[in-house]
Amino acid sequence: MSIHSSTYRRLMAMAGAAALTAGGLGAVLATSGTAFAATGLTSAPFTIGSPTSVSNVTLSSTSNVEAATSVQYTVSFKATTAGTAGDSITISAMSAGAASSVFTPSTTAVSVVDQTSGTATSSPTYTPPTTGSTSSTATVKPGFAWSAGDVITVVLGGVTNPSTSPLSVSVATTTDTNPVNSNSLNLTAGYSPTDSANPAIPSDTGVTWTFEGAAPTAVAAGQAVTVSDAAAIAGDEGSFTTGGTYTIVDNTSGKSYVIPASDVSITNGGTGATTSTASLTLPSGASIAKGDQLTVTVTEAVNGSTSPQTFSLNTPTGTAVTGSVVLGTSVSGFSASAPGAVVGVATNVTLDFTSNVGGSTTLDVSGFTPASGGVNLLTNLTTGIQHSLTAGTTSSSGVTPLTGYTTVSGDKYELVSYGATFASSGSVSVGLYTTKDTVPATQNVSVAAASSAPQIQVTTSNSSPGALSNWTVSNVEAQTALTGGTSSDTLTLTSTGATFPNYGPDYTVTDLTTPSDSFSNPSITGGGTDSVTIELPNGLAQGDKFTVSVNGVINPGTTLNDTLDLAASSAAGTIEAATAVVTAVPTATTTYPNGALIQSGGQIDVVAGGYAFGIPSPTVFGKIRAMDKSGVVAGSFPTASAPAPGTLINPVGTSGYWVVGTNGEIYQFSSMSQFMKDGYITSQVIPVPNTGGLTAGAGAPPTAANTMANGALVQFGSTIYEYAGGIATGIATPAQLAAIQKVTGAMVVMGSGSTPTSASTSANGTLVQPLGKAGVWVSNSGTLYQFMSASQFTTDGYSFQYVLPVAMTGSYTLSSI
Repeated sequence: MSIHSSTYRRLMAMAGAAALTAGGLGAVLATSGTAFAATGLTSAPFTIGSPTSVSNVTLSSTSNVEAATSVQYTVSFKATTAGTAGDSITISAMSAGAASSVFTPSTTAVSVVDQTSGTATSSPTYTPPTTGSTSSTATVKPGFAWSAGDVITVVLGGVTNPSTSPLSVSVATTTDTNPVNSNSLNLTAGYSPTDSANPAIPSDTGVTWTFEGAAPTAVAAGQAVTVSDAAAIAGDEGSFTTGGTYTIVDNTSGKSYVIPASDVSITNGGTGATTSTASLTLPSGASIAKGDQLTVTVTEAVNGSTSPQTFSLNTPTGTAVTGSVVLGTSVSGFSASAPGAVVGVATNVTLDFTSNVGGSTTLDVSGFTPASGGVNLLTNLTTGIQHSLTAGTTSSSGVTPLTGYTTVSGDKYELVSYGATFASSGSVSVGLYTTKDTVPATQNVSVAAASSAPQIQVTTSNSSPGALSNWTVSNVEAQTALTGGTSSDTLTLTSTGATFPNYGPDYTVTDLTTPSDSFSNPSITGGGTDSVTIELPNGLAQGDKFTVSVNGVINPGTTLNDTLDLAASSAAGTIEAATAVVTAVPTATTTYPNGALIQSGGQIDVVAGGYAFGIPSPTVFGKIRAMDKSGVVAGSFPTASAPAPGTLINPVGTSGYWVVGTNGEIYQFSSMSQFMKDGYITSQVIPVPNTGGLTAGAGAPPTAANTMANGALVQFGSTIYEYAGGIATGIATPAQLAAIQKVTGAMVVMGSGSTPTSASTSANGTLVQPLGKAGVWVSNSGTLYQFMSASQFTTDGYSFQYVLPVAMTGSYTLSSI
């Protein structure tokens, strides 16, 4: 695989745990719990092939007015995999967290252009909804092939904007089947005050207001067009001034009128009033026809003190045309992610943004509930300094304030809310605003519905479509005894698209509780299709946990997320999904993982690279604890004389990041740019009280290719490897690389030679999660041990922020359950 990284990846501080808790321990927790009786079970989804997604999805519109018609959408994206001339592009519109019906029979596909190759078509195939109906999804066939990595732009005309804001779209293709959301567009009712000293700050002066809309009725010379600004609370409305310029432009007739001050009548609120108005009398010879599109501008106005304001345009006998006006600014560059989020299951939510107006003391988040206890870590990506924020009480509207830091204008930030929860599933709108950037910025994230029952698990030795693979069905338990010995006592496996072998020796049932009840080479019925029935030569006792192994399954021929059904037919027996079994996992006092907080007597040390940094005072401990969420465990301190090469540290109270070289000396990075370009990731930076008496090395820091730092992505020849605990694991596909980079933000650096240097066993305390697998694993003495619950993980002294996604566990030895 040849993959070259030439794009500067955005810094994703602490995002590692965001994917790992939700997709890892969260999945384990969701499959444990009270067992249930059933004669048939459906497995958790498992993947055949590697479903991919497009990237860099953007949306622009010719109108950002709510419910506007005849709008043109321009959607661009980057294809991850190639497509043929017969493949299609699916664009789904979403508004306010739900699907939005914006595509009508009058919608057309104006054009599709491959910006990379220059291929274009002005007559793509588009199938509209049936006459009189609407749809949230548009499917377009460009009629030409595209290559992996090509940037494609689709233009759709005749679209109707949704009536609620914000608007976004998701994009998928025949070959990139997992939808990806675009940026969000905030829609208005067509009226907006514009401030020449942008932004439009509440109570700002010298503002230009713009009123737009169709004249409700005709206006003759000597009659007045009235514009007004209203607020929900008396005294909070804006005001017109006598020094302003008042202009009416009739966009339909092309005429414009500057109204002299003598013909402008102003009424600004008053005691108990909520509305300010300005009546503009048309001069002699002027007229406006009913339905003419008007633009009225007013200068030197004063904004109201609260948002939103209601702007209105009236004609003498016409009903007011009104629109809601939002005062203030949003943070910019906003993005939200919650990989693997499940309703009601603790997950991690990551928000990235840039502050427009500095000085905000509160960040208000919505769409999810942050965990209690202040586990909300804000990283200033401009300076590299981290801050722990405290969550306040969530309001009835679902907004939670986070306090503990004052923003700086123009600085980039990343907020990770650890252990957050979602109350609803589907496409959920996540928002952020601050005390200065008061307009919420939003983006939709996908949240899965909670599973009401435990699930069996399926693992495959080869997940390629159509490949010959060995399947293992696990997490199954006999709820009551399964009778055996007759042809009516059976287990049936069914999985759509798969082909099970019709040869008995390919089947083995292993009783993990009572090994003597295990059997191979059973009599089978069926096979050669997607279903097979296994006769039970002997019984399985009540409560026995067992696995079913099948050699030589032919995988479904297409990429998909599949499930398997397992059914029992027995005189008295039923099966169930097994409850989670807690394995014996070595604690942090044995493995000494990064960030471990070890207490011996009255002393607490923090571990970094196997080296103990003594914490001198409760004040310093508090600063470290604000950034390091490891639980304090009692034990003895490690005795290493220096941290392992590649260890990253940040002495508290400084913005400096240091790396340990192969010579045991530490080297400071001059900038965040140098840190990233050298191949390091911020999720692996450990807060320490000081430099621990280590010697500062001279010269530039060594790159991650030399230090084998955790999470480093290093290219040797045509293959990219990821280091975790010193082991270099090859990344097999671009999709695996993209999944790892999405979590860690690591940049690919070049290694020396065609093969990497790799440890024979992973360093003790290394935390990994294999892509697509449930659970988090820790290394000890060369073996990986799996945690079976979040409480076990934290009680044993580990921290989610140091978990690394890895392409596979093939390079590691796994413990048996």
